[in-house]
Amino acid sequence: MKRQINGNYKGSYTVQAAGVYGLSSFREILRIFLMANKPTYEELEQRVKELENEAFERKQAEKVLKENELKLRVSEQELNSILHHSPDIIYRLNPAGEITYINDIVKEYGYSREDLIGKNILEFVHPDDREKAVHRIDERRTGDRSTKSYEIRLLRKDLDYVPFENKSR
Repeated sequence: MKRQINGNYKGSYTVQAAGVYGLSSFREILRIFLMANKPTYEELEQRVKELENEAFERKQAEKVLKENELKLRVSEQELNSILHHSPDIIYRLNPAGEITYINDIVKEYGYSREDLIGKNILEFVHPDDREKAVHRIDERRTGDRSTKSYEIRLLRKDLDYVPFENKSR
């Protein structure tokens, strides 16, 4: 007969030992096992101190985490306010030149953000200005920003081209 203790089958050995020592029940065997492995007062005291320290450190970490989460939320709100209320087009491109982010000011050009996300920026640049735009995009991608400002013409949704000045630091 095997009994499971803490997920391990140790009963066959225990039952054999019980038979040898005349112990009659699993409960008595467990009691003897627990008494034999009973920690000393000093060990218990040390473990209590360890648990208290762990609880204190956990509370400190939770406090710092809550403070950082609050700072992050405030920072996100400030950034969103800047992005949504800026009078300038703020955009981000992936390495292929596709728009991954653009703020709502594009509504002034007749587009929604959804119209532009995922599209290549060059689709909206006048054909005569594309070479200049490609050069500038390459500068930004490589980190060589010698051009600080340039003007191109962008296509509005009504198919009219309008001048657009692109500035960066």
